[in-house]
Amino acid sequence: MVTFGELLGLPNVLALADDPDLAPTYRLLQLFAYGTWGDYRRAAPGQLPELSPALQRKLKQLTLMSLARGQQALEYSDLMQALEVSGVLELEDILISQGIYAGVIRGTLDQRRGRLEVEAASARDLRQEDLGEQVLAPLDRWLEASGSLIRTLETQEEGLVRRSQEARELRKDVAAQTEILTKAAQANHRADLEMEDRPLGLQLKRKLGR
Repeated sequence: MVTFGELLGLPNVLALADDPDLAPTYRLLQLFAYGTWGDYRRAAPGQLPELSPALQRKLKQLTLMSLARGQQALEYSDLMQALEVSGVLELEDILISQGIYAGVIRGTLDQRRGRLEVEAASARDLRQEDLGEQVLAPLDRWLEASGSLIRTLETQEEGLVRRSQEARELRKDVAAQTEILTKAAQANHRADLEMEDRPLGLQLKRKLGR
């Protein structure tokens, strides 16, 4: 389970926030829905319950998902700091067992360069205030890019239509000129045939203009 936002909207769960004894449990659920390991470590004493080893691993898995979302590569050094991991082997065990094998991250380990090459990462819950930055803003950028592409295609289409019209006009002109030349050649040919049928003297007079 990697999404917890729906639980936060349940009436029984919302009631936890108003109970001083149970409010830390509600804040813990919020942490698992939206937060990271760093948020847990920075929390003031008493704000959150102590985490069992299993819950620590789960929160680190969720943190890894947040770090990988929208990234192409994550440096080992940054991951070790964010997850509070002291060694490369421990980090790679988390990346493989809790990330890649768990199916929340798709990618490969680049041990030579010391980083995780990210292909995709599962999404986590979003706070209402994060919708604009993480969902609506990318959607607006996509719409703007799509509109620009459409305008470019329309401009290219107009150019193709104009060139097509110019080509048709050119073909008409060429056909007209060809017809004129053909008729002229046919007329000259008929004139030459008429001259061949006349006596030689008349042909000479015709050619000499007499």
